[in-house]
Amino acid sequence: MAVLDTSALIYWTLDPDKLSEPARETLAQTDQFVISSISIWEIGVKVSKNLLSIPYRLMITLIIYARYKASKFARRCRDMARQSRTRLVAS
Repeated sequence: MAVLDTSALIYWTLDPDKLSEPARETLAQTDQFVISSISIWEIGVKVSKNLLSIPYRLMITLIIYARYKASKFARRCRDMARQSRTRLVAS
């Protein structure tokens, strides 16, 4: 598993030649990647300020990923709230 920061994600998808040799080797040997939600936000900021242009399909993929992460986080928060309420009632 590899964790991609914003720059690595951008370079890997848009211009792989900008990646360092160790980064390219790691990505070639890895079958699972983790992308931070903040990276999606950073890319959105760059695109909105015209500092980065990305293909439409990649933008849609990032939006779907961000929504998935947000809904997963929301479910986790809801479950934690339910558990804490259960503990308070049971006490």
